[in-house]
Amino acid sequence: MRCPQCQAKNRRESLDCGACGGRLFAWLGDPFGNLELPAALVRRPGAPAGSAAGFPWGKSLIAGTLLLLLFQVAPGRTLVAAVAIAALLWRWPRMGGCAFTLVLVWMLITVLGYSVFL
Repeated sequence: MRCPQCQAKNRRESLDCGACGGRLFAWLGDPFGNLELPAALVRRPGAPAGSAAGFPWGKSLIAGTLLLLLFQVAPGRTLVAAVAIAALLWRWPRMGGCAFTLVLVWMLITVLGYSVFL
């Protein structure tokens, strides 16, 4: 059976597409007239199972450790970077690991670059 969204091939007995996570067919209700989707089948496409939208404490710990080390070199600029990182983590808690690493590297280069060249 082909997915109506991405046209990927799937097994006949599957309910969700293996490639994009979309539903392969619409829920038309059960034979007894219930039109609500069963709780076992309710899932947003692309959302991992059991994901919670809380504050990312792991990323905060990594950023805090790096900021503590940078504070020894340039205290003022590190405080500005800490406020920027805190706002970024508070606004986008589900930022991916690669994007977050790029932000930390950018912050490291910016703080150390200004400290060395100025």
